[in-house]
Amino acid sequence: MDTTTSESIRIKKIPQIYHFNTQYIGLSQYCDSVVVKMHSNTINGGIFSKNRFSSEEYLLNFSMNNKYVGNRMTAGEFYQSGGLLTLSEKSLGEDLENSIKLPKPKKIRVNLSDAIINRRSVRCYKDEKMSLQNLSNLLFYTQGVSAIDKVKLDYYEDELKLTLRNTSSGGGLYPVTLYFSARNIDKIEDGIYEYYPESHSIKLVAKRETMSDVNSYADFAMIDVSNVNLIFFYVYNLLVNSRKYGNIGAAFGFLEAGQLSQNIQLVSSSLGYGVCDIGGYVKHIVEKDLNIDGLNKHLIHMTIVGTEGEK
Repeated sequence: MDTTTSESIRIKKIPQIYHFNTQYIGLSQYCDSVVVKMHSNTINGGIFSKNRFSSEEYLLNFSMNNKYVGNRMTAGEFYQSGGLLTLSEKSLGEDLENSIKLPKPKKIRVNLSDAIINRRSVRCYKDEKMSLQNLSNLLFYTQGVSAIDKVKLDYYEDELKLTLRNTSSGGGLYPVTLYFSARNIDKIEDGIYEYYPESHSIKLVAKRETMSDVNSYADFAMIDVSNVNLIFFYVYNLLVNSRKYGNIGAAFGFLEAGQLSQNIQLVSSSLGYGVCDIGGYVKHIVEKDLNIDGLNKHLIHMTIVGTEGEK
């Protein structure tokens, strides 16, 4: 195809592109009265309607006033003995009774640039077993502890050891916990597990027979999740970082989930697995199976991992 023909075809597409991206510029006072309200209706009625995106309300109110003395005092608490001791003893939050210690992670010998370039969302999976070693690698390189930072306090006898993980987190607070539904993984039973980064172990939260049908967890569209090995659930605990950061804490939680997702995607593809983020999850069904309250702890993202099948 020559350049002239290609440009001609491209020009013919412009009216459709223009219409799609400008159709919501028009204003309407009828947004509240439509029977089926699409998101574009909400944008149309932005000036007249009382119905707005909750995300818009959040963005208008989530900034942090660094000059406000209350914010400075609150942040300062985390540099005092109580705050630092809390950060140094994250392992106290891990209930290790009946937990499963994962194998020591192995190095993944894949070039980072290749991992980034080859990352793709996969929607077709086939039923193959995943090794416990690969599960261990995936969890460790996503959120595991990879270093120790030592802090000496003048008024405390021993050095404090602060664990550093393979993903960043605002203030090192790590308000996002990884849960996952496991299926056809070597040496562990099917069910929902919680990952404990400090001890690099997992704990069964729900057996397969007590879980809801995994197909009810989200609108998976054309994806058959019956063959995937892992469905990751990212759970944000509002209280962990909102005490320090206030309204902006939730934004930091979403950012952390994004970084965890990127790690899962890069590590999964490096290990030869297919992976795909899932946005259309049914929050209350998943939260019930995870046994979280949906008030302080919230499901904020999902990712599936498995062996890629034929399209």
